[in-house]
Amino acid sequence: MTIDESLYKALKCKTIHFYLREYAKNHSIYIETGLFHGTSLKQALFCDFDEVHSCDISKDYISAGEKEFKKEIEDKKVFLHYGRSTDVLKKILSTLDQPAVFFLDAHDLDYPGVDNSLWKEEDACPVLSELEVIGSHHIKNHVIMVDDLRMFEIDHYSEDSKFWPYKCEGRVNLARIYGKIYEINDNYVLIREHGAKGLDDILVAALPEELDLKKIQTKKLVGRE
Repeated sequence: MTIDESLYKALKCKTIHFYLREYAKNHSIYIETGLFHGTSLKQALFCDFDEVHSCDISKDYISAGEKEFKKEIEDKKVFLHYGRSTDVLKKILSTLDQPAVFFLDAHDLDYPGVDNSLWKEEDACPVLSELEVIGSHHIKNHVIMVDDLRMFEIDHYSEDSKFWPYKCEGRVNLARIYGKIYEINDNYVLIREHGAKGLDDILVAALPEELDLKKIQTKKLVGRE
């Protein structure tokens, strides 16, 4: 691992841990899409959720996660799911009977260990479909976080987003993400928080009663003018 990769991992740990502590303190179930190397999952464990769910379309990442989180899986604390994120979310939501915290992070470049018979083009950028699945659930006050907002910026041309027009063909942008969240609940407050790779890189959607209204006066609110 290079110094830059180590720094990024450390920053991601710090930022995710902080936001989970701030916005998810009243919830006991954490559900993320995109396991990758388990960085976000580890932070969720530090935040003492009763259940932590993660999924990935890569068999390699799931296998590595099963080894790393073996004890937590045996203790029924961690649940790893192999498959397309939308399919996994439907399965989890079918038995979910309380508000949860969602961390949507399944969008990325080519993954090792991906079953090509399972992978579909929209799996490169499934966030809108993921939000639709969450919106179909009968509970409408989940806390929803979306990582890597810089990649959805229409006018963003960094190294990180070179692949984005190719993978998503412009179908996904911030306005559509905001719109999908408001379709779930029109009362959501949308906040952009700093991420590990840039300013305002994590979106948090929560209802006003979940928030410290004094604190959010200093935050970057987005969505409606």
